[in-house]
Amino acid sequence: VPSERIFWVLWSVVTAWLFACALLVSGEYGDGYQTIANARYLFSDNPLYYVHRGPLAAAVLWPVEVLVDALDVDPFEVTPYHLYSAVLHSVYLLGCWWAIRRTGASAAARIIAFAAAITTVVFYCYAPYLSHDILPGLLFLLMIYVADRWLSAGTRTDALLLVVIGAAVVLIKQTYALFWVVIVAYGALALLFRWDDGRVDWRKFGALLGLAALSGAITWVGYAWFSAAQWPDVPWYFRPWELAVGVSETFSKDADSVFPAGLYLWNLHNFGVLAMLLVIPGAFIAIRGKDPRLRMIAVCWLMSAVVMQFVIFKEVRYLLFLAPLTAVLIAPAIEW
Repeated sequence: VPSERIFWVLWSVVTAWLFACALLVSGEYGDGYQTIANARYLFSDNPLYYVHRGPLAAAVLWPVEVLVDALDVDPFEVTPYHLYSAVLHSVYLLGCWWAIRRTGASAAARIIAFAAAITTVVFYCYAPYLSHDILPGLLFLLMIYVADRWLSAGTRTDALLLVVIGAAVVLIKQTYALFWVVIVAYGALALLFRWDDGRVDWRKFGALLGLAALSGAITWVGYAWFSAAQWPDVPWYFRPWELAVGVSETFSKDADSVFPAGLYLWNLHNFGVLAMLLVIPGAFIAIRGKDPRLRMIAVCWLMSAVVMQFVIFKEVRYLLFLAPLTAVLIAPAIEW
């Protein structure tokens, strides 16, 4: 199939670029250095732990830490971490292609959607580094796929996957509690408007709330555990609250000047000009169409974009998690 060959050529070129960057880029962003410090706190002898960084982002660096310790790598050498990041982000590209193929769009539409929504300026700016914003987008899309399947079939395996993925993404970054919020909100809309022959009834919606609560409880315990050194005198069940208050008060006095309200709008082109032109028509087609999974993706994309606009902390990379959803939404729109 020509589209498959084109994809593999594109993937090979981008992957080669990622590994070249891993060898050439000698620095990190602040959150990257803090994640490395947290990994060394967990697996080495670093006494400092940045409690506001998600613990799972540091925990997944254990293979790098084993290698760094074994080879006695300089503490300021980031190449091993960038090589690991290159592997993860090349896998991310494969996952995005897998998702786009499931849309049923034509071969040309799939390739255009991938190039337009995934290989964007903002991806190239952050993919060479340790990132909390790229891979979680694919996990968000996977979470939606599993939720859609669970709403139709209701298997225990899918329920468990939802709980685990939902907890994992929040343990990477607290912002991703949004994923459960919008999925539950979709369930409420599906119940209200009787979408898809009423597959979401009160019983199913209640179960969805229960899964979200269980996932949230796991996350709460996780942050309580990893923040013990920061607040040893605070009861464990209050520590995540202390963390939330501390993070929310950061830049509280000058947030408008640090994070301007129009930041995302000014940078829409960095998320792909064609993708941004097509995503709203794609969402409209999905909501009006007959595919419940595409409708769910569209609703989650729209609600996530609106909520993120009202979150006080804004950086261009914070919307990178929407890229896989964007690609899946615009593929049918391109064909249409």
